[in-house]
Amino acid sequence: MVTITELKDMLDLLSIDTLDTINRKIVVEEPYSWGRTPLLKYAPEALADYADAIYRHVIAPLDPDTATDDDLNQYIAQYLTFYEQAETAFNAASVDLAHRLLNISRTPIKPELPPNIIDEGDNIYDLIADYFAGNSYDLYPHFHNFLYSFLSPLRRPDLIAHDKRLIDLVAEADELIAPYNAALDAFIGRELRRLQSVVKDRIRYTKLKPEDIDTLKLNKHRIPADDWQAINQVISTGSLSTSTHKIIKRTLQDLKTAPPAPKTAPIAKPVMPLSAYATHFTDSLEAAYAKLMAKRANAYADGVDPIDDIKAGLLASQRAVTQGIDLSGIEETQAKGREFFSNFANFRPVLSACLQIDLYNLDVNTVLPPDILSHSVVQGILAFTAKLRPQFKHRSLVILYDQLAKELYSSISEHTCGFANALPLPDIAPLSDDAIVNAPKAPRITDSKPLPFDLTQPIQVAINNLGADVIVADTEVLSAPLDPSTLTPVDDQTIKTIACYITGAASTPYLLDGDLIIHNPKTDQYLKVLPTIRADGYADYIFTAYNTKALKDRISTLQCVLSADPRYRSSLPPCITQLPQGDPVARQKAIKDLQEWADILLAQVNDLYKYDAADDYDGDTDYVVTKRTIRQIVQTPYYAKFYLSAHRLSAYVYYPRDYSAYITTKPTDPVTGKPLVYHVHHKDRCRSNNCPENLEIVPKQTNDTARSTSRPVIYRGVRYDTIKDYSEATDAGNYKNLQQALTGLEAGNDAIYNGRRYTLAGGIIKAVDADTPTITYNGNVYTTLKNFADAHKLAYKSIHNALSKARKEGKDTVAYKQYTFYLDNDGNIMAVSK
Repeated sequence: MVTITELKDMLDLLSIDTLDTINRKIVVEEPYSWGRTPLLKYAPEALADYADAIYRHVIAPLDPDTATDDDLNQYIAQYLTFYEQAETAFNAASVDLAHRLLNISRTPIKPELPPNIIDEGDNIYDLIADYFAGNSYDLYPHFHNFLYSFLSPLRRPDLIAHDKRLIDLVAEADELIAPYNAALDAFIGRELRRLQSVVKDRIRYTKLKPEDIDTLKLNKHRIPADDWQAINQVISTGSLSTSTHKIIKRTLQDLKTAPPAPKTAPIAKPVMPLSAYATHFTDSLEAAYAKLMAKRANAYADGVDPIDDIKAGLLASQRAVTQGIDLSGIEETQAKGREFFSNFANFRPVLSACLQIDLYNLDVNTVLPPDILSHSVVQGILAFTAKLRPQFKHRSLVILYDQLAKELYSSISEHTCGFANALPLPDIAPLSDDAIVNAPKAPRITDSKPLPFDLTQPIQVAINNLGADVIVADTEVLSAPLDPSTLTPVDDQTIKTIACYITGAASTPYLLDGDLIIHNPKTDQYLKVLPTIRADGYADYIFTAYNTKALKDRISTLQCVLSADPRYRSSLPPCITQLPQGDPVARQKAIKDLQEWADILLAQVNDLYKYDAADDYDGDTDYVVTKRTIRQIVQTPYYAKFYLSAHRLSAYVYYPRDYSAYITTKPTDPVTGKPLVYHVHHKDRCRSNNCPENLEIVPKQTNDTARSTSRPVIYRGVRYDTIKDYSEATDAGNYKNLQQALTGLEAGNDAIYNGRRYTLAGGIIKAVDADTPTITYNGNVYTTLKNFADAHKLAYKSIHNALSKARKEGKDTVAYKQYTFYLDNDGNIMAVSK
C-alpha cells in the first residue's frame, strides 16, 4: 500500500518545474555547452530521465502488477517520439536551408552606414562562409547548432538586421521546429494532468476515515444500487474521484439523518442458489400438476368434459378452418396430446430448459435454435415462465402452485390448439452449470407495451420547469415531397412537443433513414433537424428551449432600469411583438433577435451600474433597490439547452420492444446482481449512420470491442478481426499499451511496439517482427540496424531517421555517406558501398 507521504512525493515529481530542473542541469554540459541548445526546448536526455523517473516512482508503485521493463521502454519512447519527428523534419529541410544560407553568404548586402563611419565589426557573411569552410565545427558540430545556438552569429540582431533574407531564414527555421515543441508541451501537460488526477484520487481515498468505510459497508443494503456500485469500486481500488467523493459525503449524511431501522427487519431475500430454487420450484409445480390431472381424471370418470377440452375443440376447429385442414383425426390427435401431457415427467426437461432461460436471464435466441424456439409447446411454456419473472427475481417461496399448474396446462393447450399440434415434443435437455455460465445473458422480450423513451423524460422535466413555449434547432426544409410510407412515426410525447414548439403549430415528428423529420400539415413542409457530429463520431440533436414571457419580462425590466438615465434611450424594436407561427426559420430569427436585444440591454445596465457596493453611491437606497432588481432578473432563467442522442432515438423508434427490454429496464444478472448493460451498435461502424438496418442492440462489451478494435490485423499471413484477438493470440504484448501505441497510426507512417512494426493500409493494420528483417552488406547479415551501425561506426539514429523517412515517402533507395541502402517490401535492407 502506497503511503500518503509517497503520494505527496509523487505530486512533487509530477511538476513541470522538475523537468525544467533536470533539463537545466543537462544543457550546461557537453554536448550543449558554449551556447548550443537541444533541437527542442527539452534535451532528449532530460526527457528520458524524467519519463524514467515518472514510471519508476509513480506509475509502477501505483500499479505494480502490470509494470514491466517493456512498458517502461514504451513509456519513455512516448516522450522521445517528438524528437524523432522533429529530427526527421529538420533533416528533410536542412539541405535547402544550408544551400540558401551559403548563397546568401556569397551575395552579401552592405549595411547602410552614416557618413564618415567605418564598420570594423564582424562580417556576418564571412562568419557564415567560415562555418561552411569547416572552421567553426568545434563550436557548431552540427548544422542545427549553427541555426539555433544563441551564440550563433545568426542569432545576433546587430549582424543580420540589415539583411531580410537572413531574418526570414532564421524565422523559417524557428517555425520548422515550433509545431514539435508545441506538441511536446501538449503531451507533457496532458500526461502530468492525468497522473496528477490519479495520485490526487489516491490521496483523497487515504483521507477517508476507516469508520466511515465500515459504515458504508454495513449499510450497503440501504444505499441505492448505482451509488453503492460506485462506492464499492472506490473501496476495491483505493482511488476516490471528486464525483464519487460527493456521493460518499451525501450518503454518509443521509445515513446519519435517516430514521432508525425498525426493530423487526424486513424479510431478507432468500439466499437459496438459483439451481436449488429451480429444483424446488419444479418439484412443487409437479406435485400441484399431479393433483390437477387427478381432478381431471375424476371428471372424466363422472362423464364430465372439463371446460379446457371444450375450449380445445373450439381452437382446433378454428385452426382447421383458417388453415384448410381436414377435421378428421384431430380429436384423436388431441386425445393423444392430452394423455401425453397428463404426465408431468414427459415434458419436465422442456419445462426445466425454458425455466432456466427466465430464471438466469439467458439469451433465448442463443440457448434455443430457431426450429425448437418456434415449436408450439416451447412457445406455450415460455409464455408461462415469462409471467413468473418477478417471482424468480426475488426467489419467492410463497407461490400458489395449484393455480400455476392450471395456467401451465392452459398455456400449452392454447399455443398447441388444444394439443392438436403438440407432438412430437422437441428434444431439449436442461443446460449444465457450465453451459449456463457461458451462455450470453439477455432479458427475454415479450409482447408487453414498450416503455417510455428514457432520454426524453429529463428533457420534458426541463421544459416544464422552464415553462418553455418556443424551441429552436438547426433545420432545413426538404424540397422534394416525401413518400409517407418511408416515414416512421416517433411515438414520444416529448419529441412531439419539441416538434410543435419548433414550428409554432401542431406538427408530427418522424424518422427517415434515422434522420429526425418534422411535418407541418398546415404548410405541408417537411423539416429535417440537422444533427451535430461529436468528436467521437456520434450524432446529437441540439435544442434550445425559451420561455418568451420571461425573456420579454427581462427586456422590459432592463429598459425600465435604463430609462432613468438620459444617456440611454432604449426601446423594444416594434417588429418583435409576437413570434411568427408555422415558419421555423422566421421564429428562430425572431427569438435570436430578442435574445441579442436582451444581451445588449444587460451590457448597458452593467456598464451603468458597474459598482459592486452601494457605498459608492453614498447610501443611495434607489441604487440598492436597482441592484437587487438587476440581480433578480439575471438569476431568472429564460432558456435551456439540451442534447438528444440521435442513435438512441433511432434505436427506440425502430426497435421499441428491444430498446425497452435491453436498455430502459436496466436488467440485472440474477446471480451476481450486476447490471446487464446494452448499447446501440452501428454495424458499418459509422456512428452517424442511424438507418434501421445499420443499428442493433448488443451487450456493452460487444460494442466496446467493436469500437475500440475497429481495424483488423494481419500478422504472418493470419488475419485477426480485432486488435484484442491479435494481442491475445500472438503474444503481442499488453493489450492496452498496444492499443495506445497504435492510437495515432495513419497511412504513411508506422509504429513500433514490443519488437513489432505496425503499418496501416486500406484500413487494415499489418504487423511484422521488427527484428526479423535483415541488413546484408558484403555477404554479412546483420539482424538489426543498430548492429550494422555499430559494426561500421555509423550514427544509428541518423541512419534510422533516413530509412524511416524513405519508407514514409515510398522510396526504395536511400543514400547515406558512402553507402546506398535498398529496401524491399518485407523490410529487408541491402547495403552497398558507393
